[in-house]
Amino acid sequence: MVGSNRAALKSLMNEKFTEIDIPDTYANRIRPLAQGLVFADILPYLYDHLPDNIEMKIRITNPANLDAFFDEVRNKWLESGRKFESLSSLQPHTSVNVPIQKQYILPNPQNTESHRYLELIAEYFGYPDDHPRKPEDLFNFIGRAPF
Repeated sequence: MVGSNRAALKSLMNEKFTEIDIPDTYANRIRPLAQGLVFADILPYLYDHLPDNIEMKIRITNPANLDAFFDEVRNKWLESGRKFESLSSLQPHTSVNVPIQKQYILPNPQNTESHRYLELIAEYFGYPDDHPRKPEDLFNFIGRAPF
């Protein structure tokens, strides 16, 4: 695949028919990306751009080429009252804050040896004996050490 075709295909994969699109703006955005690509190869990506209910209606018509695909998009858009309700507009946006906890690795001989080297390096740069010996503290101290 030629580099420009590969870039066009990657761009095509990231496109969507958005709620603010009309068939003409969508077609004008997609045509340059689809130019030079085989229609049968890009058709699955074009279907992915559309909301599910419209996608099925266009699949049933089985468009033969890119122009027929855009004609069907326009027809289905007009039939739907000049708007496509995407899945994101039907479902409320929710977010969940999940606290992230640090997981400490259980000591094993290799970790113990690595921790000992970390302590030696920190001590070389003047890490005080009475400070905590957690790996994070040692690492942060070494990172701030003047070289």
